[in-house]
Amino acid sequence: MNEEELFNILSKKKKETLLQLLKSAYSEMKSNQRALLFDHIMYEAVRTKKTMNEKKTLDEVNEFYKQSLAGHYYAPFMINSQNFMDTPEETDEWCTKIRLLLEETSQLTALSKHKTAIECFEKLFELLDRIGDDEIIFGDEVGTWMIGADEEKAIKSYVISLAKTTAAKKFVDKMIPLLKCDSHHSFINKVYDKIEASANKEQKAVLDSIIKEQGIKINRHTS
Repeated sequence: MNEEELFNILSKKKKETLLQLLKSAYSEMKSNQRALLFDHIMYEAVRTKKTMNEKKTLDEVNEFYKQSLAGHYYAPFMINSQNFMDTPEETDEWCTKIRLLLEETSQLTALSKHKTAIECFEKLFELLDRIGDDEIIFGDEVGTWMIGADEEKAIKSYVISLAKTTAAKKFVDKMIPLLKCDSHHSFINKVYDKIEASANKEQKAVLDSIIKEQGIKINRHTS
């Protein structure tokens, strides 16, 4: 098939015809191909939302959480030396879904829908914590590196929403596990910086007291 000739023909087609062609192409694609071609469009749509139906987002997160724990996306196969780098369609679908849900939840924070954002983040973060241990997705090696999400942005949004709505003691209880995890991963997500940028004086004071008491390692970044 001649590419130049094909796109010359397509350039003369009506929008309705092109959309139908895209739908047909989408149905024939594998999930990783769909992500490669369409993810940026979905992300742009989420990032530019001026209003959001927070109940709809929460319902989607709850359903995704429920299906994930029920093994809906878990599709094991016999791994050998030829296919050990392969991932099932279900795994690709799960990664795409959670990536978009994390971005949509970050947008809830940006729109000051803090309580709903917290509820969504905590379910999504729980799933990310469990993918290496539970039968949620399948692969020779699985981890958050597969997701391709902006984890640092998600954590920043989560911290902002908690700081805006949560009393100091509860806020600190939520932050300590994040700080410990960050220290175990060479402070890649700069959690303490995010807390300093968003927490109020009381939250910071209680947090710093617990950090000192428990000997938790932190790292302040200059950038």
